[in-house]
Amino acid sequence: MADGDAIYLDSGTTTLRIAELLTARHVNALTNGIAVAAALAEKPTVRHTLVGGVLRPSAGAVAGALAVENVTRFSVSTAFIGVTGLTADGITDADHNEAQLKTAVLARARRVVVPVDPSKFGISGFAHIAPLDAVDTVVTVDAPLALVELCARRGVELVDAAGHG
Repeated sequence: MADGDAIYLDSGTTTLRIAELLTARHVNALTNGIAVAAALAEKPTVRHTLVGGVLRPSAGAVAGALAVENVTRFSVSTAFIGVTGLTADGITDADHNEAQLKTAVLARARRVVVPVDPSKFGISGFAHIAPLDAVDTVVTVDAPLALVELCARRGVELVDAAGHG
């Protein structure tokens, strides 16, 4: 990520951590995450926009038709998308409205990064977001061999955030 980039940070704990690390970057950030927006508000070098929509208090996020419509007004260089599952069939989410928003974001992003806990590999969530081929990079720790092989077959970059291999 370079200074001046426009990014999308999905809601969730992993993307919240990414938001916290943006202190030295001059970026435009778009998010549907309430906690992510609050963290970005503390960063003077980050200009941020909260996508409007229906508040989902349990998820700490906004989603729904209004959020999807609002996302179409933006383009981002990199989208960081959280998922509840990753399989050979693609990436999924537990919530249909959030999955629709994530799909809309993918259509507006030049690069898609999926930070994922290895426990979500092999899990298929309720709502399909996109095929794995729509993902440019998967970031995880201690990737199981099956995930390494799947990413290699699909041409998806796999990054070990722990630095092992």
